[in-house]
Amino acid sequence: MKHHAIATKICLDCGSHRVVTFGSRTEARYYFRELLPAEQEGRIRGIEIHPVFKLPGGVKVVADFSYEQYEQMGLADAWIPTVVDVKGRGKPLTQSFRRNQKLVRAIHGIVIEVVYR
Repeated sequence: MKHHAIATKICLDCGSHRVVTFGSRTEARYYFRELLPAEQEGRIRGIEIHPVFKLPGGVKVVADFSYEQYEQMGLADAWIPTVVDVKGRGKPLTQSFRRNQKLVRAIHGIVIEVVYR
């Protein structure tokens, strides 16, 4: 869990036992206000909460969300993989986050996009 963050548990399917824990209220708001509506409109698909990327030495980097985003490129349509880490406004990126972001890009070829809310 993030430093000084309050865990937010939200039931996604009423009647089921599936409960998702977000690292912060900011993450929960981003999920419900931006990602779910975009998925329902067909602009994104395959939302994964807290995807894990393994680095050498047993290090695991956990992002907030990953999904595929629909983009029309000329005559072709494409689903672009997207990984997002949500930060509160005014929160500086730590050295360890920047280092891990660079390692994930170098090893997995994945860019972790930072979204401020």
